[in-house]
Amino acid sequence: MPRGDQLGKATEDHLDPDHFRERKICGRTRLRDLEDARKVVRSRFDSLDLTCLEPRIHELSRALERPEILETWERWKEEAGKG
Repeated sequence: MPRGDQLGKATEDHLDPDHFRERKICGRTRLRDLEDARKVVRSRFDSLDLTCLEPRIHELSRALERPEILETWERWKEEAGKG
């Protein structure tokens, strides 16, 4: 029986770091969670797997009809000096 929230075939308890960040960026999370994800993006931007992360953020923003997800991502990239 899976534990945690289901995300594809993985659960929240067993996500790799990039998928965890993706979930925090795209989820309807507490403000504290968003702030934590923002800090990670700013401090570790160069180590993020953008070939995986960026297409998923775009896809989820469109699929969930939540343009603010993409807007937030773009703002965070600018804050990291990469936008």
